[in-house]
Amino acid sequence: MASVRIIRAAAALSLALALPAGADTFSLDGFVGIEARNFLTFDGEPRQIYSLTGEIRSGGTLTDSLSYDLRLYGRTNLDGLDGSYIDPTIAKLTWQRGNWQIDAGYDLVFWGVAEGRNVVNVINQRDQIRDQFFDQGLGQRMVAVRYFAPSVTVEAFVLPGFEELDFGATGRTWGLGLPVDDGRSTFESSDGADHTDFALRLSGGMGNLEYGVFAFDGTLRQPEFRVDTATNTLIPNYVQGEQIGAEAQYTAGPLLYKFEGVKVWPDSDSTYWSAILGVEYIIGDIFGIPSETSLFAEYYHDSRKSDPSVVFENDIFLGTQFRLSNTFDTEIELGVIVDTEDGDLIGSFNVNSRISDNLRASFEYIYADASDPSDGLFNSRDIDQLFVSLEWYF
Repeated sequence: MASVRIIRAAAALSLALALPAGADTFSLDGFVGIEARNFLTFDGEPRQIYSLTGEIRSGGTLTDSLSYDLRLYGRTNLDGLDGSYIDPTIAKLTWQRGNWQIDAGYDLVFWGVAEGRNVVNVINQRDQIRDQFFDQGLGQRMVAVRYFAPSVTVEAFVLPGFEELDFGATGRTWGLGLPVDDGRSTFESSDGADHTDFALRLSGGMGNLEYGVFAFDGTLRQPEFRVDTATNTLIPNYVQGEQIGAEAQYTAGPLLYKFEGVKVWPDSDSTYWSAILGVEYIIGDIFGIPSETSLFAEYYHDSRKSDPSVVFENDIFLGTQFRLSNTFDTEIELGVIVDTEDGDLIGSFNVNSRISDNLRASFEYIYADASDPSDGLFNSRDIDQLFVSLEWYF
């Protein structure tokens, strides 16, 4: 898997160097950084991971109707641990004329309105190496055709294969109870990771209501796991299936009411559904300080309540985000997900801010507490960690 990513990334880097030469207009920027992650309560190895990171971004116009967009992200662990990779997050050509747009290459697509997690965000695989709460996505091969009407957008996606989850640092349990051997992943489809998936989406707005509905057919992004008793590891298995979903957000002054729901028909397992109900309250300046504060409350439900590997089946998320309107672009986030049945929880505190024109620093503390072995959060009780990063932008 790592070698395939390197080949794809090399192709994306070649494009990043070649396309600007023929572009009418183009931009080139990015960052390099260093990260340190310390696992506070993990009994195994590794206890610390130190990494170098970097990203190159470029975009521009090639003709009146053709443009390109590139975003190449990479990281390497300084102590030789698994988890080093290069990802062509975005490496696409875009043709646009009138109401039509076609994107071809690697792209990053986000669906969803909720804050704590998103059950309708099914196109891209999540990058759990880079972000413990799956806010970051991996690049996805696709051809996307979009038609923009005055009040609605229709999208069709052809997805020739997908990115597997990278578990890296194989001594870690990733909140699953056992280490994961992602080098031995299996697939329900005989095409493996190269199975071609399809998706359709319709989105738009009516007054204060924004909505989106979708249908997906192909490889489900979240794997199932089987235990290899000989090595005492988990082997990911990616199954085929169909799913439909919807999202909606209604704005009523400072209040935003949110909904996400999805129903899944795995080819070789029982049908299930997941839903999110939430509200966001936006506050203006606090104590005369130019800022914007959002308060979040969300409820998560999943019908697979008897499956101990399903983490958020009857949980509540409470959180806040504080954004200072100053030259440092300071953001402070605090959030916690609580199991309503036994009180198990996982939460995080994050601060990120510029410290100069080119330097940005981030700090995050993640805490987990679980006591019920039958609860999906139980295996996450050992992921308490501190994370610090420093990035220089050019």
